[in-house]
Amino acid sequence: MVKSLTISYYYFTNLRYWHLFLPPCCNPGISKTILMILSQKKPLIADSAKNLNVISDFMITRNETLAVAESVTSGYLQVLLSSSVGASHFYQGGITSYNLNQKARHLSIDPLKALQSNGVSEEVAAQMAIGVTQHFSCDWGIAITGYASPVPEQGIHTLFAFYSFAYKGETLSTHILVSGLKDSVDVQHYYSTLVINNFARYLDQLAMTPAHRDSMNA
Repeated sequence: MVKSLTISYYYFTNLRYWHLFLPPCCNPGISKTILMILSQKKPLIADSAKNLNVISDFMITRNETLAVAESVTSGYLQVLLSSSVGASHFYQGGITSYNLNQKARHLSIDPLKALQSNGVSEEVAAQMAIGVTQHFSCDWGIAITGYASPVPEQGIHTLFAFYSFAYKGETLSTHILVSGLKDSVDVQHYYSTLVINNFARYLDQLAMTPAHRDSMNA
């Protein structure tokens, strides 16, 4: 079950009109937290290097493992995670499933439901995250699916992606990114970098909870 939905906006020329960029697939019943990203790409990339260390330290300290399932980013998340310090101790690998058939075959998503959204929804991202943990027999899964370029024939003009975090077979949270960038490669870099940064932030928050501290001291 999707527990939270965070919306991140970046690089809009007029942020007063952010509400006009909501993709039509957003579920209005899910609580949305607006995260305004006002920095340029260089600070984001610098943050990702620091946050890769956060992820690595967290995983190695807990002796846990991580894998990723990608669609729209086409391997960029795998490049980032495999370049982190100590990656061989926690990073199990990744899979790029670019179409519905491969998502169903390798990640066990529901193809009929996915077909309704062209494979781009919070539910598909959540299923992908759980599926990749099963595929790689690991603790943590990150998944992302979305659009890096417009698809006018399907009514897709605003670029967006859903990504999800899963742990031991349970979806922890699902998020949406909305990009105002034009170049598809820039969009892929942006999605990947922000997923890494937000995952590190999530782990930082988790590490501060009493339950986590108790488990580490047990």
